[in-house]
Amino acid sequence: MVSIVGTRNATSYGRDIITTFIKELAASLPELVVISGLAYGVDIYTHRCCLAEEIPTVAVLAHGLDRIYPHAHRQTAVEMLKQGGTGK
Repeated sequence: MVSIVGTRNATSYGRDIITTFIKELAASLPELVVISGLAYGVDIYTHRCCLAEEIPTVAVLAHGLDRIYPHAHRQTAVEMLKQGGTGK
């Protein structure tokens, strides 16, 4: 398990680093699970990158389970649930 969290204002350089880091980790660690916070910026980008690569990803929420905040990330949360944390 690896946790990736960061700024709410991710730069294109930061997003490129995350993409490369996740792909390289997944290549060397087939049982990789990535944890982040479903927040704006680095967190949501990390989850979406994992979903695109079919890498299991888990969100640690700073609120109750009765709602997703920010609401704009609800669809990503739904996709994470559909994947079931199992990836490929």
